[in-house]
Amino acid sequence: MQKRHISAWALTASAAALALTMTGCTGEPSAAQAGDGGETTQVATLRQPHLFAPYVYQEFAPEGVTIEVVPMTDSTAIKNAVVNGDVEFGVLGVPSVLAGISQDEDITLVASAADGGTGIVGDADIAGVAELKGKKVGYVPGSSQEILLRQTLAQAGMDADTDVELVNIGFAD
Repeated sequence: MQKRHISAWALTASAAALALTMTGCTGEPSAAQAGDGGETTQVATLRQPHLFAPYVYQEFAPEGVTIEVVPMTDSTAIKNAVVNGDVEFGVLGVPSVLAGISQDEDITLVASAADGGTGIVGDADIAGVAELKGKKVGYVPGSSQEILLRQTLAQAGMDADTDVELVNIGFAD
């Protein structure tokens, strides 16, 4: 298990280094680059514990590069910030990236940034997936968590649209 954890961190650091390299190749200075001889690279991320890796990117940044973490509320906002050039790169859910690619937006999936971190959680009296039938289940539309929820319910022989009451919530909730 330790080896897998190290691999995830190595992949995260590699993604950060790749993004920093690509940013440096654009020929366009970042907003914070004027006059101080340094460069600031902005990375957007969700306010989710399994996506806090950007907060340690500074440890892996080349000398003279400052990493500014920009917390955002959802993956679509991060994807839009990357596409619009408001941030250099982001750590976000894959479905938002795929939606952008399908709409011919200028965005690329570079690497995985989280090793797990998603789960279905319930009250202590719920012993398994089958006991979710007829209950309210919170989810974030268009997210990896929605995909996990729908697949898990289907594997248990349940339909997410009829066997549970889906309640739209935000990541922070």
